[in-house]
Amino acid sequence: MVKRIEAAGKILVQGAGWYSVAYLLMQGSGLFGPPPGVIRGMHQWPALAGILILATGACVLLAALLSRAGPKPALRVPRILLHSGVLVTCIGIMVSSVTRFEGSVILTEGQTGSVMKGSPDLAEAYSGMMAQWPEEKLVVLEVSPFFSETGKPLFQRKASVVFIDREHPAGRPVNVSSNMPRLLNGCLHTIGATGYSPLFQLFDKSGIVLDEGYVVLNVHPPGSEDYFRFPRIPHTVYARFYPDRSMAPLSPVEAEKLNGVTGPLYKVRVVRNLDIVTNMYIAPYDLVPFDAYALSVLDAKQWVEIRMVRDPGLTFLIPGLFMAIVGGLSIAIEKMRRRRERDGTAVDP
Repeated sequence: MVKRIEAAGKILVQGAGWYSVAYLLMQGSGLFGPPPGVIRGMHQWPALAGILILATGACVLLAALLSRAGPKPALRVPRILLHSGVLVTCIGIMVSSVTRFEGSVILTEGQTGSVMKGSPDLAEAYSGMMAQWPEEKLVVLEVSPFFSETGKPLFQRKASVVFIDREHPAGRPVNVSSNMPRLLNGCLHTIGATGYSPLFQLFDKSGIVLDEGYVVLNVHPPGSEDYFRFPRIPHTVYARFYPDRSMAPLSPVEAEKLNGVTGPLYKVRVVRNLDIVTNMYIAPYDLVPFDAYALSVLDAKQWVEIRMVRDPGLTFLIPGLFMAIVGGLSIAIEKMRRRRERDGTAVDP
Protein backbone atom coordinates (compact mmCIF):
# COMPACT_ATOMS: atom_id res chain seq x y z
CA MET A 1 0.00 0.00 0.00
CA VAL A 2 2.81 2.34 0.89
CA LYS A 3 4.59 1.63 -2.38
CA ARG A 4 1.42 2.36 -4.37
CA ILE A 5 0.87 5.67 -2.57
CA GLU A 6 4.49 6.62 -3.12
CA ALA A 7 4.41 5.68 -6.83
CA ALA A 8 1.17 7.58 -7.45
CA GLY A 9 2.47 10.57 -5.55
CA LYS A 10 5.69 10.65 -7.56
CA ILE A 11 3.79 10.64 -10.85
CA LEU A 12 1.48 13.43 -9.73
CA VAL A 13 4.32 15.54 -8.31
CA GLN A 14 6.31 15.18 -11.52
CA GLY A 15 3.27 16.19 -13.58
CA ALA A 16 2.59 19.18 -11.35
CA GLY A 17 6.26 20.14 -11.54
CA TRP A 18 6.33 20.06 -15.34
CA TYR A 19 3.09 22.03 -15.44
CA SER A 20 4.52 24.67 -13.10
CA VAL A 21 7.75 25.00 -15.08
CA ALA A 22 5.88 25.31 -18.39
CA TYR A 23 3.49 27.87 -16.93
CA LEU A 24 6.28 30.04 -15.54
CA LEU A 25 8.22 29.88 -18.81
CA MET A 26 5.15 30.96 -20.79
CA GLN A 27 4.45 33.79 -18.37
CA GLY A 28 8.06 34.92 -18.35
CA SER A 29 8.27 34.94 -22.15
CA GLY A 30 5.09 36.99 -22.46
CA LEU A 31 3.68 34.54 -25.02
CA PHE A 32 0.11 35.11 -23.81
CA GLY A 33 0.41 38.71 -22.67
CA PRO A 34 2.82 40.93 -20.73
CA PRO A 35 4.92 39.00 -18.20
CA PRO A 36 3.57 39.61 -14.67
CA GLY A 37 6.69 38.35 -12.94
CA VAL A 38 7.36 35.02 -11.24
CA ILE A 39 5.64 35.86 -7.96
CA ARG A 40 2.55 37.27 -9.63
CA GLY A 41 2.53 34.34 -12.02
CA MET A 42 2.47 31.92 -9.10
CA HIS A 43 -0.40 33.85 -7.58
CA GLN A 44 -2.60 33.04 -10.55
CA TRP A 45 -2.56 29.28 -10.00
CA PRO A 46 -2.39 28.47 -6.26
CA ALA A 47 -5.87 26.92 -6.33
CA LEU A 48 -4.82 24.57 -9.15
CA ALA A 49 -1.12 23.77 -9.07
CA GLY A 50 -0.48 24.78 -5.46
CA ILE A 51 -3.18 22.54 -3.99
CA LEU A 52 -2.23 19.74 -6.42
CA ILE A 53 1.41 19.80 -5.31
CA LEU A 54 0.33 20.15 -1.68
CA ALA A 55 -1.93 17.08 -1.83
CA THR A 56 0.42 14.84 -3.79
CA GLY A 57 3.43 15.99 -1.80
CA ALA A 58 1.56 15.03 1.38
CA CYS A 59 1.01 11.54 -0.06
CA VAL A 60 4.70 11.12 -0.85
CA LEU A 61 5.72 12.51 2.55
CA LEU A 62 3.31 10.13 4.28
CA ALA A 63 4.73 7.22 2.33
CA ALA A 64 8.27 8.26 3.22
CA LEU A 65 7.36 8.49 6.90
CA LEU A 66 5.56 5.12 6.96
CA SER A 67 8.18 3.23 4.99
CA ARG A 68 10.87 1.37 6.84
CA ALA A 69 14.55 1.93 6.33
CA GLY A 70 15.09 -0.62 3.58
CA PRO A 71 18.06 -1.14 1.31
CA LYS A 72 18.56 2.65 0.89
CA PRO A 73 18.42 4.16 4.40
CA ALA A 74 20.68 7.07 3.36
CA LEU A 75 17.93 8.36 1.05
CA ARG A 76 15.10 8.28 3.59
CA VAL A 77 15.94 11.50 5.46
CA PRO A 78 16.73 13.51 2.28
CA ARG A 79 13.42 12.37 0.78
CA ILE A 80 11.54 13.50 3.88
CA LEU A 81 13.45 16.81 3.76
CA LEU A 82 12.69 17.27 0.04
CA HIS A 83 8.97 16.63 0.31
CA SER A 84 8.67 18.61 3.53
CA GLY A 85 10.28 21.53 1.72
CA VAL A 86 7.79 21.14 -1.13
CA LEU A 87 4.91 21.21 1.37
CA VAL A 88 6.24 24.32 3.15
CA THR A 89 6.83 26.03 -0.20
CA CYS A 90 3.27 25.33 -1.32
CA ILE A 91 1.94 26.75 1.93
CA GLY A 92 4.06 29.85 1.33
CA ILE A 93 2.70 30.23 -2.21
CA MET A 94 -0.88 30.14 -1.01
CA VAL A 95 -0.21 32.51 1.91
CA SER A 96 1.64 34.87 -0.41
CA SER A 97 -1.16 34.84 -2.98
CA VAL A 98 -3.59 36.49 -0.55
CA THR A 99 -1.27 38.61 1.61
CA ARG A 100 1.42 39.99 -0.73
CA PHE A 101 1.71 43.73 -1.36
CA GLU A 102 3.96 45.29 -4.00
CA GLY A 103 4.25 49.00 -4.66
CA SER A 104 6.64 51.59 -6.03
CA VAL A 105 6.96 55.36 -5.95
CA ILE A 106 9.10 57.58 -8.18
CA LEU A 107 10.45 60.65 -6.39
CA THR A 108 13.06 63.29 -7.17
CA GLU A 109 15.50 64.72 -4.65
CA GLY A 110 13.57 66.81 -2.12
CA GLN A 111 10.17 65.45 -3.13
CA THR A 112 7.71 63.88 -0.68
CA GLY A 113 5.44 60.96 -1.52
CA SER A 114 2.96 58.88 0.46
CA VAL A 115 2.54 55.11 0.37
CA MET A 116 -0.99 54.14 1.35
CA LYS A 117 -4.10 52.80 -0.30
CA GLY A 118 -5.44 55.21 -2.92
CA SER A 119 -2.34 57.43 -2.88
CA PRO A 120 -1.72 59.21 -6.22
CA ASP A 121 2.02 58.96 -5.63
CA LEU A 122 2.06 55.21 -6.21
CA ALA A 123 3.50 54.49 -9.64
CA GLU A 124 2.49 50.85 -9.36
CA ALA A 125 0.62 48.77 -6.80
CA TYR A 126 -0.38 45.13 -6.52
CA SER A 127 -2.04 43.51 -3.52
CA GLY A 128 -3.75 40.29 -2.54
CA MET A 129 -7.24 40.31 -1.13
CA MET A 130 -5.91 40.12 2.46
CA ALA A 131 -2.83 42.31 1.95
CA GLN A 132 -1.94 44.92 4.55
CA TRP A 133 -1.05 48.23 2.93
CA PRO A 134 1.79 50.28 4.43
CA GLU A 135 1.05 53.73 5.81
CA GLU A 136 4.13 55.88 5.49
CA LYS A 137 5.54 58.96 3.80
CA LEU A 138 8.86 59.14 2.02
CA VAL A 139 11.15 62.13 1.53
CA VAL A 140 14.14 61.64 -0.75
CA LEU A 141 17.02 63.69 0.60
CA GLU A 142 19.80 62.72 -1.77
CA VAL A 143 20.43 60.17 -4.50
CA SER A 144 24.00 58.95 -4.74
CA PRO A 145 25.60 59.11 -8.18
CA PHE A 146 24.61 56.05 -10.17
CA PHE A 147 26.98 56.69 -13.09
CA SER A 148 30.74 56.83 -13.09
CA GLU A 149 32.67 59.71 -14.58
CA THR A 150 32.84 57.80 -17.87
CA GLY A 151 29.06 57.34 -17.97
CA LYS A 152 29.03 53.65 -17.08
CA PRO A 153 26.32 52.50 -14.63
CA LEU A 154 27.57 51.77 -11.13
CA PHE A 155 26.99 48.36 -9.58
CA GLN A 156 25.10 49.75 -6.60
CA ARG A 157 22.65 52.65 -6.37
CA LYS A 158 21.83 54.32 -3.06
CA ALA A 159 19.44 56.98 -1.80
CA SER A 160 19.05 58.72 1.55
CA VAL A 161 15.33 58.61 2.38
CA VAL A 162 13.39 59.94 5.38
CA PHE A 163 10.56 57.62 6.47
CA ILE A 164 7.60 59.18 8.31
CA ASP A 165 5.13 56.86 10.02
CA ARG A 166 3.13 56.57 13.22
CA GLU A 167 6.11 55.49 15.30
CA HIS A 168 8.37 58.20 13.83
CA PRO A 169 6.24 61.30 13.10
CA ALA A 170 9.37 63.45 12.90
CA GLY A 171 10.90 61.05 10.38
CA ARG A 172 14.01 58.90 10.42
CA PRO A 173 16.70 59.01 7.72
CA VAL A 174 17.56 55.64 6.22
CA ASN A 175 19.91 54.64 3.41
CA VAL A 176 18.18 52.42 0.85
CA SER A 177 20.23 50.38 -1.62
CA SER A 178 19.62 48.55 -4.88
CA ASN A 179 21.59 45.49 -3.75
CA MET A 180 20.33 44.73 -0.25
CA PRO A 181 16.64 45.16 0.71
CA ARG A 182 15.98 47.24 3.83
CA LEU A 183 13.28 45.97 6.20
CA LEU A 184 11.18 48.83 7.58
CA ASN A 185 7.65 48.65 9.01
CA GLY A 186 7.34 45.07 7.81
CA CYS A 187 8.19 46.03 4.19
CA LEU A 188 11.30 45.33 2.16
CA HIS A 189 12.52 48.55 0.49
CA THR A 190 14.90 48.56 -2.45
CA ILE A 191 16.04 51.00 -5.13
CA GLY A 192 14.75 50.20 -8.61
CA ALA A 193 15.18 52.42 -11.64
CA THR A 194 17.04 55.73 -11.49
CA GLY A 195 17.39 58.70 -13.80
CA TYR A 196 17.46 62.47 -14.14
CA SER A 197 14.65 64.96 -13.71
CA PRO A 198 15.41 68.32 -15.40
CA LEU A 199 13.46 71.49 -14.59
CA PHE A 200 11.98 72.86 -17.84
CA GLN A 201 10.43 76.28 -18.37
CA LEU A 202 8.19 77.32 -21.29
CA PHE A 203 8.04 81.00 -22.35
CA ASP A 204 5.93 82.95 -24.80
CA LYS A 205 7.18 85.73 -27.12
CA SER A 206 7.16 88.33 -24.36
CA GLY A 207 9.16 86.14 -21.98
CA ILE A 208 6.27 85.26 -19.66
CA VAL A 209 6.54 81.80 -18.13
CA LEU A 210 3.66 79.68 -19.39
CA ASP A 211 4.58 76.43 -17.69
CA GLU A 212 7.39 74.92 -15.64
CA GLY A 213 8.13 71.79 -13.70
CA TYR A 214 10.44 68.85 -13.19
CA VAL A 215 10.08 66.17 -15.85
CA VAL A 216 10.98 62.57 -15.02
CA LEU A 217 13.03 61.35 -17.96
CA ASN A 218 14.41 57.89 -18.52
CA VAL A 219 17.73 59.24 -19.80
CA HIS A 220 20.26 56.77 -18.54
CA PRO A 221 22.87 55.88 -19.39
CA PRO A 222 23.93 59.40 -20.44
CA GLY A 223 23.04 59.99 -24.07
CA SER A 224 19.74 58.09 -23.95
CA GLU A 225 16.73 60.00 -25.24
CA ASP A 226 13.28 60.45 -23.76
CA TYR A 227 10.44 62.84 -24.53
CA PHE A 228 7.67 64.84 -22.88
CA ARG A 229 5.00 67.36 -23.85
CA PHE A 230 3.72 70.65 -22.47
CA PRO A 231 -0.08 70.57 -22.17
CA ARG A 232 -0.53 74.03 -23.76
CA ILE A 233 1.29 73.50 -27.05
CA PRO A 234 1.17 70.80 -29.78
CA HIS A 235 4.95 70.22 -29.71
CA THR A 236 6.88 67.21 -28.45
CA VAL A 237 10.23 67.80 -26.75
CA TYR A 238 12.91 65.12 -27.01
CA ALA A 239 15.81 65.50 -24.61
CA ARG A 240 19.17 63.91 -23.91
CA PHE A 241 21.13 64.66 -20.76
CA TYR A 242 24.89 64.53 -20.31
CA PRO A 243 26.15 65.09 -16.74
CA ASP A 244 29.38 66.48 -18.19
CA ARG A 245 30.28 68.01 -21.54
CA SER A 246 33.00 65.40 -22.08
CA MET A 247 30.28 62.71 -22.42
CA ALA A 248 28.51 64.46 -25.32
CA PRO A 249 29.48 63.46 -28.90
CA LEU A 250 29.98 67.02 -30.16
CA SER A 251 30.89 67.79 -33.74
CA PRO A 252 33.65 70.38 -34.36
CA VAL A 253 31.01 73.02 -35.18
CA GLU A 254 28.99 72.25 -32.03
CA ALA A 255 32.14 72.23 -29.90
CA GLU A 256 33.05 75.67 -31.27
CA LYS A 257 29.59 77.04 -30.38
CA LEU A 258 29.90 75.70 -26.85
CA ASN A 259 33.47 76.92 -26.36
CA GLY A 260 34.07 77.64 -22.68
CA VAL A 261 30.99 75.75 -21.50
CA THR A 262 31.68 73.15 -18.83
CA GLY A 263 29.41 70.96 -16.76
CA PRO A 264 26.16 69.35 -17.90
CA LEU A 265 24.74 69.60 -21.41
CA TYR A 266 21.30 68.95 -22.92
CA LYS A 267 20.49 67.87 -26.46
CA VAL A 268 17.00 69.28 -27.13
CA ARG A 269 14.94 68.41 -30.20
CA VAL A 270 11.49 69.98 -30.61
CA VAL A 271 9.06 68.31 -33.03
CA ARG A 272 5.71 69.58 -34.31
CA ASN A 273 3.75 66.78 -35.95
CA LEU A 274 6.54 65.16 -38.00
CA ASP A 275 8.59 68.31 -38.57
CA ILE A 276 11.74 68.97 -36.55
CA VAL A 277 11.52 72.59 -35.42
CA THR A 278 14.87 72.75 -33.64
CA ASN A 279 17.69 70.40 -32.71
CA MET A 280 20.60 71.74 -30.67
CA TYR A 281 22.87 71.36 -27.66
CA ILE A 282 22.30 73.81 -24.82
CA ALA A 283 23.78 74.51 -21.41
CA PRO A 284 21.62 75.14 -18.33
CA TYR A 285 19.66 78.43 -18.49
CA ASP A 286 20.14 78.76 -22.28
CA LEU A 287 17.03 79.55 -24.33
CA VAL A 288 15.78 77.34 -27.15
CA PRO A 289 13.51 79.40 -29.44
CA PHE A 290 10.95 77.55 -31.55
CA ASP A 291 7.91 78.93 -33.36
CA ALA A 292 6.23 81.44 -31.03
CA TYR A 293 7.74 79.95 -27.88
CA ALA A 294 11.03 79.27 -26.12
CA LEU A 295 12.10 76.80 -23.49
CA SER A 296 14.94 76.61 -21.04
CA VAL A 297 16.39 73.98 -18.74
CA LEU A 298 17.44 75.28 -15.34
CA ASP A 299 18.91 72.28 -13.54
CA ALA A 300 18.53 68.55 -13.18
CA LYS A 301 17.84 66.51 -10.09
CA GLN A 302 18.11 62.77 -9.80
CA TRP A 303 14.99 60.68 -9.45
CA VAL A 304 14.72 57.26 -7.95
CA GLU A 305 12.15 54.47 -7.90
CA ILE A 306 11.63 52.99 -4.44
CA ARG A 307 10.08 49.52 -4.45
CA MET A 308 8.24 48.09 -1.43
CA VAL A 309 7.24 44.47 -0.82
CA ARG A 310 5.33 43.08 2.16
CA ASP A 311 4.86 39.32 1.88
CA PRO A 312 4.23 37.08 4.93
CA GLY A 313 4.39 34.10 2.58
CA LEU A 314 8.17 34.58 2.25
CA THR A 315 8.57 33.22 5.78
CA PHE A 316 7.41 29.89 4.35
CA LEU A 317 8.77 30.16 0.81
CA ILE A 318 12.42 30.78 1.68
CA PRO A 319 12.81 27.97 4.29
CA GLY A 320 10.74 25.60 2.13
CA LEU A 321 12.89 26.19 -0.94
CA PHE A 322 16.05 25.78 1.15
CA MET A 323 14.80 22.47 2.55
CA ALA A 324 13.78 21.21 -0.89
CA ILE A 325 17.12 22.17 -2.46
CA VAL A 326 19.14 20.56 0.33
CA GLY A 327 17.05 17.38 0.18
CA GLY A 328 17.21 17.19 -3.60
CA LEU A 329 20.98 17.71 -3.69
CA SER A 330 21.47 15.10 -0.98
CA ILE A 331 19.45 12.56 -2.96
CA ALA A 332 21.36 13.34 -6.15
CA ILE A 333 24.75 13.08 -4.42
CA GLU A 334 23.84 9.80 -2.73
CA LYS A 335 22.59 8.27 -6.00
CA MET A 336 25.76 9.35 -7.81
CA ARG A 337 27.87 7.81 -5.06
CA ARG A 338 25.97 4.53 -5.28
CA ARG A 339 26.29 4.49 -9.07
CA ARG A 340 30.05 4.98 -8.84
CA GLU A 341 30.25 2.13 -6.34
CA ARG A 342 28.30 -0.14 -8.70
CA ASP A 343 30.45 0.85 -11.66
CA GLY A 344 33.58 0.27 -9.65
CA THR A 345 32.39 -3.15 -8.53
CA ALA A 346 31.48 -4.09 -12.10
CA VAL A 347 34.94 -3.35 -13.53
CA ASP A 348 36.85 -5.05 -10.73
CA PRO A 349 38.15 -8.57 -11.68
